[in-house]
Amino acid sequence: MAHGDAMDGLPPLPTTVVGSYPVPEWMERLKTDYYRGRMSLAQLTDVHEMAIKAALRDQELAGIDIVSDGELRRDNDIDYFLARVPGIGLAETAKDFYFDYYDAALTRPLPESFDEPPLRLADDFAFTASQTSAPIKFSFTGPFSLAHRLRGGDRGAYRDERELIL
Repeated sequence: MAHGDAMDGLPPLPTTVVGSYPVPEWMERLKTDYYRGRMSLAQLTDVHEMAIKAALRDQELAGIDIVSDGELRRDNDIDYFLARVPGIGLAETAKDFYFDYYDAALTRPLPESFDEPPLRLADDFAFTASQTSAPIKFSFTGPFSLAHRLRGGDRGAYRDERELIL
């Protein structure tokens, strides 16, 4: 069944999950380990994919109608996106605590357009879709929330917050 067709078979009040899937303690330091050279990107990807598969199975076994990847590749709702946008610099990528936010700043005006989508969310969605036949809920953080995490840097390239958000 294609994912577009999967919505047809849902009950009148379908169930889904809210928020991120609980992150196992052993996963909390993985990105810091990766950024400090203690594991490869391939290893990090393998662990994330294994955790996503487990989260999907948990949801399916619980009878959830619309499943989620659990946002398990993301250490929080902001940093996963900011780290991928050209023109945003991170002071340091290693964190003392998993839930800490990066100190992010504009290093130059944001590009008007991109040669390739910088967030690469289609790849994340495609992996999740390949692991389940259920409809998928896939979340992402909007420009308002992302803009509010940016400090200093080249914010002066924008007249005001609204222009930066747009």
